[in-house]
Amino acid sequence: MTKITSLIGQRFALPLDEVLSDARHGEHTHFELITVTIGFDDGSEGTG
Repeated sequence: MTKITSLIGQRFALPLDEVLSDARHGEHTHFELITVTIGFDDGSEGTG
């Protein structure tokens, strides 16, 4: 059975060319993305 050997979380904040706004969430100056990379004992890994 394959076992997880590592978890790496990352947060990206990419600046937008212009400020976007809406009534529910206010102003947005960045697009945010959170990813996790999982490493396994067989050397494979996946990111999502």
